[in-house]
Amino acid sequence: MKLSDMKIVAGLGSLDAFDAYVDAGADELFAGFIPAEWLERYGVAAPLNRREVLLYPTQIASMADMRTLSRLSREANVPVSLTFNATFYAPEQYEAIRRLIDSLLDIGFSRFILADPALLLYLRRAGCRARVHLSGEMGAFNVPALSLLDGPDVSRFILHRKTGLDEMAKIARAFPERELEAFVLNERCCYTGALCNSLHADELPHLCRVSGEIGNVYDAPASPALPSDLFRSADAPHTAPCSGTSCYANEPCGAEFPSDASPDPDALGASGCGLCALPALRHAGVTHLKLVGRGNRPERMVRDIRALKTALSLCESDFPAEMKRRLFPNGCAGACYYRIEPPDAGFPASLEG
Repeated sequence: MKLSDMKIVAGLGSLDAFDAYVDAGADELFAGFIPAEWLERYGVAAPLNRREVLLYPTQIASMADMRTLSRLSREANVPVSLTFNATFYAPEQYEAIRRLIDSLLDIGFSRFILADPALLLYLRRAGCRARVHLSGEMGAFNVPALSLLDGPDVSRFILHRKTGLDEMAKIARAFPERELEAFVLNERCCYTGALCNSLHADELPHLCRVSGEIGNVYDAPASPALPSDLFRSADAPHTAPCSGTSCYANEPCGAEFPSDASPDPDALGASGCGLCALPALRHAGVTHLKLVGRGNRPERMVRDIRALKTALSLCESDFPAEMKRRLFPNGCAGACYYRIEPPDAGFPASLEG
């Protein structure tokens, strides 16, 4: 598989953005659906998916719009997966969700992203014919956990944000028939999805914007002092230049952010970026790349899709330098999803073959 064979999966927050995302190069989309009847009964405190939001476009809210989305999906030959990825539901909600999924199957949808093991089991026992993508919110962090959840209805594992490249390779080898989807742009949350303690609410700042740094707990000092900027917002000023030590080129990219300035929070990769890791992700067996952003401005998402498409078109032999030249001529924000080895070190043995 070449870089260009990897598929771009983008989050769709509004029906109006469908054509723009497809024209930009998205191979697949994922979207949330919460019908008015659900909101009237449960509100956003018990959402169908991980978007507890009403005031900006993160959901599709009518079956008429879902029929339109199904038609657009067929005409463009761009699959759309639907998110039912809350980590748990009230007992009375399972039958309502099953009926809702059956109605969506009847109008042409077939792929559903699930995060609640109980819902997965309920649908299986009910004989639901849904094609399942196990969400990164599921909490299945390794091969034994995925083995418990796997089944003939599962076609894809969506790897959680903190999955290491070695673990991805182990999963790919253990499940050669399954597609693997990994995060590559936006929303580099400090939480691992299944252990999230935040709400994506209208009224509150999102805790996923707490700053963080990718690393290994064994690299930490014995008695680390809490940094003064531990709870700095992701939109707050950066106070140091990018070190380059966690990205593919393993060298400073040239981004300099003095203490009295900040990079554009809407800049490419500023809220989470794995573009440097694309060759390593491919070697690990990843087939699909998750571009998060339900609720982001459509023009920003179009920019991100095009950038990812450009990166995937590059030659792998000179990928690091050319990608940074094309997409980050003024340096990046250093918000790396993955820590990987420099090119001259080769790939870890567990990624080869």
